Amino acid sequence: MAHIMFLTEFLHVNSLYLQNNKITKTMKKISTLLLTLSSLSLMAQIPNPSFENWTSGAPNGWTVTSNPASTTVTESNNAHQGTHALTLNVVSLGGPSTVGGAVQSGGKSGYFLNTGNYLTVKGWYILSLANSSDQLLMYAGTKCSGGINSAGANSFFIDSNTAVYKEFSIALNYTNGCTADSMTIGFEIVNFSTFNPDINSWALIDDLSLGVVSAVDEPGNQVSLEEAYPNPASIQSNIIYSIPGSATVCVGLYDISGRLVEPLLNNCRQSSGRYKIPVNVSTLANGVYVYRVSVNGEVYSQKLIVEK
Repeated sequence: MAHIMFLTEFLHVNSLYLQNNKITKTMKKISTLLLTLSSLSLMAQIPNPSFENWTSGAPNGWTVTSNPASTTVTESNNAHQGTHALTLNVVSLGGPSTVGGAVQSGGKSGYFLNTGNYLTVKGWYILSLANSSDQLLMYAGTKCSGGINSAGANSFFIDSNTAVYKEFSIALNYTNGCTADSMTIGFEIVNFSTFNPDINSWALIDDLSLGVVSAVDEPGNQVSLEEAYPNPASIQSNIIYSIPGSATVCVGLYDISGRLVEPLLNNCRQSSGRYKIPVNVSTLANGVYVYRVSVNGEVYSQKLIVEK
């Protein structure tokens, strides 16, 4: 299938990267800096990056590479931002056979025009895997010389569920020094043990972007609770926090007297990373509230103003 051929190419590029990864740390830093500076002036557009536009049940600017296309990839209103997101589903083919949803940017070629060596593809996801062998595959790759030669690529697998949106980053490894002129991005639910992912597994993908930094901001060795945005808020605000390692997390919104008015997350086990939780404040009275994030029993809090 098309997405398997693309993945094979990406893994080949990554192996070349590892073979050539004997340059000094100094040269790596210089190369990264030059790529970053040159990328700052470049313009690129991922097709339909927030999956807001759909036609006949398919996301505009993307190709569904799984079959049946109409059920393995569907539209969701559980969006990170905006009103829509992309859902990857697992569908039964009869008996024990299943197929995981798979989607790839661009048309039949899988590539869209994009000039410049961007360092990352970023986005947000929710993941619910019902089998320990199921995984979410993410990959990105670029070509140069009119789409003939491989420029850089990377792929990785996610097997940790998250009930709220979590940020991801695909770091592109450039291998031959050319400037990319086209790019492809893809996502798929896979199971390389049975080749039949669980029919109850699914994933949400939303809000993709190209970056000039090498990875998602690392949470470091401390919990980070960011200021909610917007703040003040009238309809909805967003709580973003980062945790440095696996932890049990609770999130809630409290009024100024300490009364819980909106439970958002209750004793959820999460892996390290950056998370975002939307909170609906449209029914709350104007005033000052406090949002609290408890990580393994340690409580972090900030104020949120509701103003209509």
